[in-house]
Amino acid sequence: RVVSFGGGTGNTYFTTDSAAVLRAIEIEADVILKGTRVDGIYNADPEKDLNAIKFDHISFDDVLSKGLKVMDTTAFTLSQENKLPIIVFDMNKKGNLKKVITGEKIGTKVNLCTTSMYLVPSYSTLYNFIQITGIASSASKNLKIRSYWF
Repeated sequence: RVVSFGGGTGNTYFTTDSAAVLRAIEIEADVILKGTRVDGIYNADPEKDLNAIKFDHISFDDVLSKGLKVMDTTAFTLSQENKLPIIVFDMNKKGNLKKVITGEKIGTKVNLCTTSMYLVPSYSTLYNFIQITGIASSASKNLKIRSYWF
């Protein structure tokens, strides 16, 4: 069953990133899935710098200390304070949403510790996911999506 939601928080000064993180916290999501135009987080803008280096994994603190732009500061800080990991991936590449939901290692994972493993819930542990352009929740091995925000 698919249920569609739309919009942000309805408050000025709050981005869709902030709205997604707020909703993720409310439903106790396991992770934020941030779909973007690039395939992860880099030390420089990969669309402008051909020598930009991609991070497979990075901590919240490292993102802040390096001045990297992942999402707006309010959303990022909310995610960090609530220990809500973020996976940044290319949403324009066909099949990437399915890959990230099924546990395939794509994009960049942001969480509290740089030494932790890249853990993406698999079929057996998939509960709640948020994507900036969508919310998907599932608790079944068949990945029946119960809700989606686009």
